Amino acid sequence: MINPADLPTTNKENSEKTDPVDSHKMAKALRAGLLTGIHVPTLETEGYRQLFRYRKRLYTDLVRVKNRIKDKLLQNGIETPQKYDNPYCTKDFLD
Repeated sequence: MINPADLPTTNKENSEKTDPVDSHKMAKALRAGLLTGIHVPTLETEGYRQLFRYRKRLYTDLVRVKNRIKDKLLQNGIETPQKYDNPYCTKDFLD
């Protein structure tokens, strides 16, 4: 597998994008030794990445909801009780 940005192209080739033109261009670059492969993550690694992204999105949603609740309380003149004011509920904590 190669990075498409590493494939040398001309302006004419960019305007005539078809599968035969692209495959001919890749074959020429491969014969000339201009291409290097890229790292493809394993299915397990990709699964961990998806899980982490989903966890991060859930955490961001939780922070957003908590901030909305605090905002509504403040609009009505109610201070957030100290026991519910979590200092770890910030973006910096997740990074």
